[in-house]
Amino acid sequence: MIGIASNDAGGAELLSEYVVRNKNKYIFFLTGPAKKIFKKKIKNLKISNFKNSLNKLDKVISSTGWATKNEINIIKNCKKKKIKVCAYLDHWVNYKQRFIIDNKLILPDEIWVSDNLAFKIAKKEFKKKIKIKKIKNYFFEKAKNFFDKKNKLINSNKKKVLYLCEPIDDHKKKKFYTEKKCISLFIDTLGKLKTIKDITFRPHPYESIKKYNWVKKFKKYNIKICKKDNILSEISKNDIVVGCNTVALYLAVLAKKKVYTSVPKGHFCSIPSKKITYLNQL
Repeated sequence: MIGIASNDAGGAELLSEYVVRNKNKYIFFLTGPAKKIFKKKIKNLKISNFKNSLNKLDKVISSTGWATKNEINIIKNCKKKKIKVCAYLDHWVNYKQRFIIDNKLILPDEIWVSDNLAFKIAKKEFKKKIKIKKIKNYFFEKAKNFFDKKNKLINSNKKKVLYLCEPIDDHKKKKFYTEKKCISLFIDTLGKLKTIKDITFRPHPYESIKKYNWVKKFKKYNIKICKKDNILSEISKNDIVVGCNTVALYLAVLAKKKVYTSVPKGHFCSIPSKKITYLNQL
């Protein structure tokens, strides 16, 4: 039996697509946004308790994240019980930090990545401490197919902008930029993009819509704050996509949208695409 552990939305999208494409006997340990994501893709999904399932497990595959310690605790317990555990990374930053708990680095038996850049970063970060494997990213493949179909229906004359919010203040060090600074940069440079009328701010799965009510003070634009649609549908409905450092910017590149990062001057976007333009350079 293979255990599947997931919490954060980004990792859950990646891991759930792997599960759907690789038929096997799975047992699920899901929390947070991962519950909703997996339930949409797997019929009659049953979520189990990890500690009560230890004797059933041959292996565990976990996503990683920052919002909770659930996934790293499962990795830690797998190591204690000598159950093989693999961690599937869904980003290109903070690799070591994903495996630190109580100031200790707890590495799985294998780290999975889905592209050459992530493989190089992981090799550099972990040296020869751990086996690193490249696994196909089925979520990006699904996204590309979705956008290829949707793009045929889009009116290219629309001037709609999607801003992808991130809870930066919750997990960034003090030296980093703030969410408000990024959004202010976005608003200040809107005039340099196009004649913009409609802007949708999409809060992160962990954020409430109310958190961004302050952006409504910019009366020049038709602003709404919404996260009802899934991320692929939301991207497909807009012409321009802006964000700081979220993986969803890469999805927007796959959708062939005009993509911008709102990180302030002196900071860098880690999403691996030359098609992402820096607002601070306009």
